[in-house]
Amino acid sequence: RIAVGFVPVVGPTLDLCEAVTGKMFCLPFAKDLSTEERLLSAVGFGAGGVLKAWGAVKNTGVNPAAKAVAHKVLSLGDEFAEALQASRRTTYKTLRGAVGALGDPFEAQVGLHLMKNEGRALIGVGDDGVRKVLGIPKGLGDDLSKAPDFLSATKGNKLALSEVKAGANVPTSTAIKQLENAMNKLKELNLAGDVERVEIIIKKGHDLGEDFAIINGYLVKPGEGNKQVTVEGFKKLIMVIQL
Repeated sequence: RIAVGFVPVVGPTLDLCEAVTGKMFCLPFAKDLSTEERLLSAVGFGAGGVLKAWGAVKNTGVNPAAKAVAHKVLSLGDEFAEALQASRRTTYKTLRGAVGALGDPFEAQVGLHLMKNEGRALIGVGDDGVRKVLGIPKGLGDDLSKAPDFLSATKGNKLALSEVKAGANVPTSTAIKQLENAMNKLKELNLAGDVERVEIIIKKGHDLGEDFAIINGYLVKPGEGNKQVTVEGFKKLIMVIQL
């Protein structure tokens, strides 16, 4: 058993302790971690076998919240959990990383692509995870609670926002709104200048719908002379990745 007040060294032992106790740095007076924050700590434990390790933790005498974390780790699947362990970022400047549920298999595929092919370090996973990292509350009107699916650090240690759309008819305007909400929160946190790229990721061959198209990897509006689309209020061009 691990008790609050035990101060482990950094590394997998601290990851386990934070995930089980729900206390940052495993200290009794420290911040209470959310389930999403505990989940990102959890994947740091279990070198070479994250799911096997947390399958064992789930069956021990840990508290109900820790069991819930274990169940969520298991739901990530072996490949994603192992890749996340190798590439995650628990912090970025003032941000604390968090992991939410993945919406569908394509989101998991995209996450693996970002980690393995793009060399990204995931900070926020799933829209619930990104909401937690950026402090976007649920239940706001005008779609202000919507968040993108991934917040990651690039190889150059800058930020990237990625919204994933799996459907054949892509709701592009919704995706733009999700990216916009995240950019506005990053601006509040004085981190908008750290953003290197914003992107919508879709399945190859799917229709963007509305008055949108892709030219040279960027989102454009054909009805406006192929004008490149930016996030409102920012000069960031929106990229479109097809997988």
